[in-house]
Amino acid sequence: MNKPVFFSIIIPTYNRAHMILQTLETAFAQTYPHFEVILIDDGSNDNTEELVKGIKNDKFIYYKKTNEERAVARNTGFNVAKGDYITLLDSDDFLYPNHLEEASKYIETNQHPEIIRFNYDIVDSDKKILQVVKMPEKINEKIILGNFLGCSGIILRKDIVIHNTFNSDRALSGSEDYELWLRLAARYKIQTPGIVTCSLHSHKERSVIIN
Repeated sequence: MNKPVFFSIIIPTYNRAHMILQTLETAFAQTYPHFEVILIDDGSNDNTEELVKGIKNDKFIYYKKTNEERAVARNTGFNVAKGDYITLLDSDDFLYPNHLEEASKYIETNQHPEIIRFNYDIVDSDKKILQVVKMPEKINEKIILGNFLGCSGIILRKDIVIHNTFNSDRALSGSEDYELWLRLAARYKIQTPGIVTCSLHSHKERSVIIN
């Protein structure tokens, strides 16, 4: 019997105490049981640490570090993750309960692909769907036209990303994910099953949003 795929959900956060518990709740609510949730606190100076230290869940790992921006926070998550696959989640976004279950099924039936990008939707703060974002066909070729992938919900095989990390240059902040996806797309096929498994949260504090 094959060993079940183990996932690491990596969530970088900075001063999102007012949102982080809702995001974590969607991560813990996965129907697939084999996963860990790693919260990388990038030097928050609000009450994030106080809030999350009250979480009693054996799947949860809290790691606080000095502020170095999202790229370094995500790379830190890569290094501490125990998963065969990593899924990224921003601290203001949400996973649907089927996210890891759909990923597990796809991985087992498609010979353990390097990168999986399900579709996602964009929701408001009441979780009303504003838009559904579908991945284009031939995405490896089309990614040069724009960052279709985003971060939240992307699924990456750990042996790939541990050697292909985010660029930590602060001048790239906000685009560090796109830079990595371009590098990975030049080497690995991006698989795009047409299922919605996560939500991008549109709110007034958001630094990057699809219009």
